[in-house]
Amino acid sequence: FIQDAVSIKRNHKVVVMDLCFGEVPVRLFQPKATSSSPRRVIIFYHGGGAVLGSLGKKHPGVMGQEIWAQVLIYPVLQTINFQLPSLLQNQNVPFLTRDFMMTSLLRFRNKIQPLEFPGPFNKSAYLEAKHFLGTRVSPLVADNEVIVQLPEALLVSIHWDILRDDILLYKKHLEDRRVPVTWYNVEVGFHGCMLLFDKKSFSFLCSWNIINAISTMVFLMELLLAPVCLLVLGVNVWVLIDHLLTIDVPPTIMHPTKLRILHYFFHLIITWGNILEKMNICSMPYFVCFIQDRFVSKKNLGVFVKDLRFGTVPVRLFQPKAASSKPRRGIIFIHGGGAVLGSLDSYHNLCAFLARETDSVLLSVGYRKLPYNHHPSSLYDCLSASIHFLKSLKAYGVDPSRVVICGDSIGGTATVVITQTLVGREDLPKIRAQILIYPILQSLYFQFPSNLQNANFPFLTKDFMINCLCRYLAIDPSWKDAILTGACMPPSAWKKYEKWLSPDNIPKMFRSKYQQPESLAPFNEAAYLETKHTMNVDISPLIADDKIIAQVPEAFVVTLQWDILRDDALLYKKRLEDQGVPVTWYHADGFHGCAILFDKKFFSFPCSLDVRNEWQAMNGSPPHPDGWSLREAAGEHQAKAGGLFLGQNREVAVQLGGREGPPWAVAWCKQPQGNEPKPWVSGSGGGGELEAHFSTMRYKAQRTDL
Repeated sequence: FIQDAVSIKRNHKVVVMDLCFGEVPVRLFQPKATSSSPRRVIIFYHGGGAVLGSLGKKHPGVMGQEIWAQVLIYPVLQTINFQLPSLLQNQNVPFLTRDFMMTSLLRFRNKIQPLEFPGPFNKSAYLEAKHFLGTRVSPLVADNEVIVQLPEALLVSIHWDILRDDILLYKKHLEDRRVPVTWYNVEVGFHGCMLLFDKKSFSFLCSWNIINAISTMVFLMELLLAPVCLLVLGVNVWVLIDHLLTIDVPPTIMHPTKLRILHYFFHLIITWGNILEKMNICSMPYFVCFIQDRFVSKKNLGVFVKDLRFGTVPVRLFQPKAASSKPRRGIIFIHGGGAVLGSLDSYHNLCAFLARETDSVLLSVGYRKLPYNHHPSSLYDCLSASIHFLKSLKAYGVDPSRVVICGDSIGGTATVVITQTLVGREDLPKIRAQILIYPILQSLYFQFPSNLQNANFPFLTKDFMINCLCRYLAIDPSWKDAILTGACMPPSAWKKYEKWLSPDNIPKMFRSKYQQPESLAPFNEAAYLETKHTMNVDISPLIADDKIIAQVPEAFVVTLQWDILRDDALLYKKRLEDQGVPVTWYHADGFHGCAILFDKKFFSFPCSLDVRNEWQAMNGSPPHPDGWSLREAAGEHQAKAGGLFLGQNREVAVQLGGREGPPWAVAWCKQPQGNEPKPWVSGSGGGGELEAHFSTMRYKAQRTDL
């Protein structure tokens, strides 16, 4: 009351309005002068330790949509350690003494008894004050993942302020996470001095120094706006030119213009992420994930969704809303993205769709990624979450005999490594199947047909792939050429693994225009010493021992014609077949990463829906209540040889495949209603022709392995 009574409000050249946002009183200040463009916005929170200060004394600004910068004037940023140098040296400096600070703090937290910080641990004191450890009271201890996304900061500290060291520690925290910081330190001043800038005889030089520092910062940011606009335009044009000169889009692929547009924006985001990383503003992976997640509109139709933590690993559980009289099948899902892209949010809709359409309990794993976590952190997270889920199946209503694990891209890598790691584990339920969607399964040899033919195809180009690989495996980028040419592989290692990595193991139809290099590049021992961990089976599971491969569960493998990683999956398919592991293979005319676009409307592609439908089928869509037996329709022989699927929407798919000749053919039809004829499948059995009749449709495929 006294403080407000001595305040004389001046509204010179501003229009002032008192408003309420909900129940929150605010005061809006707008310059009287007209403006031809939208003005900047300042949101102002007054100080006073929640004891002093009011709208009558200091004034908040209007709410904006994006925070451009944070301006912190001698803030209190933690209530944990009160033995910092400034707290000891300045404990009796006006106006914020230690006694007044502690009294205000304890009143603010509704605690009247004094607490000592720090000292010998006192459990009773901890129970009363444990909320002091939270980030809402002590934002200084926020996680790195939060700090790195904050806007640039202007920090003002005062030498004789008891809270000086809070802001110095926060400054270091921001700088360590590459958040731009402008720091202004007032050598002669005290806490609260800015409030006295207009008090004439009671004003101090430090009051005006702080006001001038803030004004200068805002002016400089405005001055830099024009060069920034030119920089943005230049980068966008350069990315467009680079895209047109380097990216290959075959004329046979569907929607080539749409694909080019989407890849241009993808390339643009990656380029801006690299620029911001070089400017020490934020890392490329965080920037790309931030942009990617902004375009996700999460839909939970027909499923319950719950965010959990298995130990330190964040996971998201999807459970169908429909009641079930028996335990459901379980799906462990590991998303892709090369440890750079991808998140629980970006794959949310795909996971919700799979859980709903297959009537399964699905667990999506949010493993650690770049820039701060390299291999094997992400793999350990996936393995830990999978084991935890397998041990808790009863709690989530999952049938232990019907658990599959699936993943795309690097998630497919983790899927293979986990199934190999769990071989022989008698204390865990056995994995029913592994579903591999365009996985990367080795980091040793990059001279396969798909590596050479699809090196510049959206979205996973050769350059982006090798950059992600070097980041993930903590390999210096200077060794990229040695990795791509095979110079880092000793001749003895190639001799050992050639039987599994030879391009001759790839079906002939994929080698029609392929000229195999006569030999690897000359061996570089220095490159080998830097990259030899790529020969570990947890990075290159394709080269696991035969005795391990022979024990892994059956597999469903999806490959895409224009994927740079296509041949990894083809080689692993052959290894599984050679060891007698049942394999179902689906090949589509698509590109790497297309599955995640299935619900993006204009930016969806036919291959996105194809992969999604096959994924759904292999995860086990339940038959229609009025359905009929696939065995009855096709017979035992064809059911084993071809792979037949019955979907929820009364459709039947028959997949025909062989190692030679046409690799696949798929036919769909609705289940018959009323007097409609039933679809039927017949085969000659001895190695000739298989026919599938679907009402008026008829498909034929030549088979050599029936």
